[in-house]
Amino acid sequence: MRFDAVRLTPGAAAGRLLVLTEPLSFYGGVDPETGVIVQTGHPRNGECLTGRVLALPRSTGSTVGSWTLLRMSRLGTAPSAVVSQATDAVLVTGTLAGGIVHLDGLAVDPAQDGAEATIPADGDWIEVACSGDDGGRPPAGRTTHGQAAAPAGSIVQDHPSIVNDGPVIVKLGGSLVTVKRSPVPRVDFDRLADLARLLATFLRGPAVILHGAGSFGHGPVARAGVLDRPLDPAARLDWGRIQALQYQLSALVCEALADAGLPVFPFQASALGRLSGGRFVPDTLEPVRRALELGLIPVLFGTPAFCDEPAGLGIASGDDLAPALALALGFPRVVHLTDVAGVHLTDPREDPASPVIPRISAGTVHEAAGELTVTSTDVTGAMAGKVARLLEVASHGVDSWIVDGRDPEAVAASLAGFPAGTVITR
Repeated sequence: MRFDAVRLTPGAAAGRLLVLTEPLSFYGGVDPETGVIVQTGHPRNGECLTGRVLALPRSTGSTVGSWTLLRMSRLGTAPSAVVSQATDAVLVTGTLAGGIVHLDGLAVDPAQDGAEATIPADGDWIEVACSGDDGGRPPAGRTTHGQAAAPAGSIVQDHPSIVNDGPVIVKLGGSLVTVKRSPVPRVDFDRLADLARLLATFLRGPAVILHGAGSFGHGPVARAGVLDRPLDPAARLDWGRIQALQYQLSALVCEALADAGLPVFPFQASALGRLSGGRFVPDTLEPVRRALELGLIPVLFGTPAFCDEPAGLGIASGDDLAPALALALGFPRVVHLTDVAGVHLTDPREDPASPVIPRISAGTVHEAAGELTVTSTDVTGAMAGKVARLLEVASHGVDSWIVDGRDPEAVAASLAGFPAGTVITR
């Protein structure tokens, strides 16, 4: 559904709606460090504004509220956009200073709270998911506040001590840690916090965590077209901006993991290796090994990297980094946390009843490959490519899991070494 409004600040935005029925004071009513509403007596006290499309009647309170919005923008805790019914000087000054997308003159129906909303860069309107869509409602196994919820009788509840203390590479899909379809880079803070808590509970022994780029990488790379351009001055600027975006995303991911109690230590993959023949080749992993020896968890991410080809630069995807690091470090397991239940026979987005292939091995890959459907138009890869890479390392004794990172039961089982999702093995 499309709703017209009056644009006050430029830019595109996307996020789940947070609809307030009462005015909000940003000064004293919102904690700028966390983005949480702390205004006493407010109906939405305790809700987090970060990354949400905030719809409210108007703001109240001191003019310091403008500076609060600016501070939130700089801290990364601001809403992705503001939609006001009747703006005021404090509110519009804050959104202008903070670079926050702002539409005015629209009263959003409280029944649309939690629905996915998008504001295009060149439009004076907001698109809201229809009631027939997912409406922003959480998937099964999640609560409305982003807390992981395990079903009764699950491994999470019944066997919290079951863990596998062997070395493991964990890849967090970009579609989990970011809102991948967002027209601008945006982190899914709720889901990231869920993943961090699950990893803190079930991850034991030496581990390396990787994460994808999602809306911080695929969209910017495609829009800039750097993979198909010569390395001229304009392309160098675009490559640098894309690289900087990956640093920003990794900082937010590492902060969430550290808040959950994981001793993470970030590394830049392009400083540790290069691309050769389109694959990541480690040149030196001694810093990563040293971090592991000290009990730290190295964190790497899909990123621009130098390559042997004439282009000079390419993309080292997380899907390529995971098997390469497993082989180089001698890690026997790789766990891919994605936004699907595993490898399906057909595209689950088009056929929700499509069954998951529970096990893929070198002996059955030809039969399975004929059924695999590429379910992504990502710049750096798709499910078929992911499986092919994991099969290559399976021949060297590395077992891999592809599971739904939104399902706490599947995450816990895969990290503990139990069957879950799709297992790829020798």
